[in-house]
Amino acid sequence: MAAAPPLPVVVAIFAVSGLAAGAINPLIGAVKLERVPAHMRARVYGVVGAGAWAAMPLGALGAGLATDRFGTTATLVTIGTAYVLVVLTPLLGGPWRRMGRPATVEERPADLAGTPG
Repeated sequence: MAAAPPLPVVVAIFAVSGLAAGAINPLIGAVKLERVPAHMRARVYGVVGAGAWAAMPLGALGAGLATDRFGTTATLVTIGTAYVLVVLTPLLGGPWRRMGRPATVEERPADLAGTPG
């Protein structure tokens, strides 16, 4: 959008981006369900949801202020660059490497098979 492409290109980009981004929410939900203990789920899900909803108007306000101060193109390029960098963080490893499913009792080494989870 920062390059001001024609409307059909913008629509195509938004359609592809929307379809690609649609897969992330089920993945996040599955990871939360596997990683958060059952007795803490209501609290964790509540905090995550409240944080996301609270950040939305702040993001819109920040984008509006940035657009007013720096212009539409500069704001779109900056936000787009930040978005790409955040999306690429799984390639750096860190906690993303530990997102594999925990081993089941059958898959654990014999010395750990009797210990809970």
